[in-house]
Amino acid sequence: MPLQPSCFTPFTQVIDAYALPQRFTFPFYYEPHPLCVIAANELQQHLETQNNWQHNFGLTGELTGAIGKMFGVLLVQNPQGEVGYLSAFSGKLAEQNHWPHFVPPVFDMLAKDNFFHAENLQINQLNAQLFALENHPDIPRLSTNLNAEQAQAATKLAAHRQLMIDGRQSRKALRNQLAIQLATKPTDETLRENIVIEAKLNQESINEKIS
Repeated sequence: MPLQPSCFTPFTQVIDAYALPQRFTFPFYYEPHPLCVIAANELQQHLETQNNWQHNFGLTGELTGAIGKMFGVLLVQNPQGEVGYLSAFSGKLAEQNHWPHFVPPVFDMLAKDNFFHAENLQINQLNAQLFALENHPDIPRLSTNLNAEQAQAATKLAAHRQLMIDGRQSRKALRNQLAIQLATKPTDETLRENIVIEAKLNQESINEKIS
């Protein structure tokens, strides 16, 4: 996509004495090229003299509402061979994304009817619903009821667990008693009684586990 005419800024001073850079330098620790320093100085002058917009950078002593802003320049050469630079700013500038002299954003979140606004609206609606649910006036009462139900259930569960323990101990004692009785009186009638009672005890154990 071709650059807008206002994006390319020619140098205002003569730069014939400076050789063009051959490659990009390490971006986190380097000495800026002299032409980049000149471009940065010219951009600072433009910021101080332009009348298209007003933005409080906090440089005049008034810090109320001051918002810092990062600017950058990129040394370029246009198709006609003229050396100049591109200027850009981060985020919004004076509540806008598009201003003369600056390259436009790759993606304009402030553009009307773009997908960011539509999706952001849905997110805000979901957040509002979540906030309403989290702050519903019935939550304290329902939480109290839930705690009471959980405490009651825990009490019943502990009581039934103890009932099962007592039942197992009782059946074990009865089985021991039956074993002794069968050993001392090994008759057919005693054996039949033991079989009937053992079946009853087994059923009681099953009933306690599923109840």
